[in-house]
Amino acid sequence: LELGGNAPFLVLSDADAEFAADLAMTTKFRNAGQTCVCADRFLVHDNVFDHFLMAIKDRISTKLKLGRGLDPTTTLGPLITAEAAERIRDVIDEARSTAEAVWSPLMIEKTSDLSPANFVSPTIINLGSWKSDSKSQPVLSCWTKENFGPVFPILRIHGSDDDMIALANNDPSGLAAYVVGTDLRNAWRVAERLDAGLVGVNEAAISTANAPFGGVKQSGLGREGGIQYGLHEYLEEKYICFG
Repeated sequence: LELGGNAPFLVLSDADAEFAADLAMTTKFRNAGQTCVCADRFLVHDNVFDHFLMAIKDRISTKLKLGRGLDPTTTLGPLITAEAAERIRDVIDEARSTAEAVWSPLMIEKTSDLSPANFVSPTIINLGSWKSDSKSQPVLSCWTKENFGPVFPILRIHGSDDDMIALANNDPSGLAAYVVGTDLRNAWRVAERLDAGLVGVNEAAISTANAPFGGVKQSGLGREGGIQYGLHEYLEEKYICFG
């Protein structure tokens, strides 16, 4: 039983910002952000924040094109319904009044066979800085709820890896999470401490039929897929009790 997520994407202090940006683009914008394992909360250490943010903006501007799926030049398609698109616009509008910056560069032109109602521009919501002595976390819905759309909430972290872990885990969901760093021993330690059923370490495409899929906390119960759990679904268990 999979019930969605609100996946954190942690860019550690030693991360390669360009590499991290490539991974972030993959996990955030595939299917216009409409998968349950898409990254939804970007926690980026101060050491690499500026470089990472610049790299993301560059990739959005140069590599994403809104349009219909039948157009071979399209790289970002519509949301599933006009209602879903309107919900994402509400999330973005809420952020405009309180976020440090909202950046939404792409537009789609209305044509005879393409209405803009289902399209939302990929949007970066810069939530400013978070320090280890902060007693609160962002309260905007772009951070506290699963977006399921092309919204990129980002937070500059002034603190340790343990602070980032605590902030990432401060959420009722726990389906997927992502960690980017060059020190693999430390990245593994961070991954082990994240409250998530699936964690990608220096990897954005984490779902595979060979591994169990499922979450913790309010992201659901149980697992599907994988050698053990996948085969189990096709077996009939038999219980014999001798007296």
